[in-house]
Amino acid sequence: MQPAIPEIIPASVIPYGTAVRAEICRYLNRMVFTVFWLNCTASFRTNSGSIGIFAELYRVIQDKRVHGGEKSYTRYLFMSGQDKIFKKVGEEAAETIIASKNNNGKEVLYEMSDLWYHCLVLLAYHNINPAELLNELGGRRSKENNSKY
Repeated sequence: MQPAIPEIIPASVIPYGTAVRAEICRYLNRMVFTVFWLNCTASFRTNSGSIGIFAELYRVIQDKRVHGGEKSYTRYLFMSGQDKIFKKVGEEAAETIIASKNNNGKEVLYEMSDLWYHCLVLLAYHNINPAELLNELGGRRSKENNSKY
């Protein structure tokens, strides 16, 4: 039996009608917990085993959380609180979906980059290292008969 996808993005942050909002939230919650991390696993490690771009970006996000100046967008997100981060994750995910529906690969890359950045901010908000999430996914993937992965 597949585990339930947790609701990390509340429907209230999606600026569309109720039916569309519910569908986007189902899609976003599944994407954030599966596709995003599974796709970035290979990029997370380099050939030498050292930390890759996602780990470096996460480190910078954590640093800016504490030491970012007045003009730091990252610090602004943390100072604005979790609801602001939710709103940005939802906004960027919706823009990614639209770019994909428009079959615009270049725009998908651009919007997905924004989405992944904001997902890393959300992890940092909860002091969750991306490696912890990768370990969780790895454990789920190794379970016998797990058709989700």
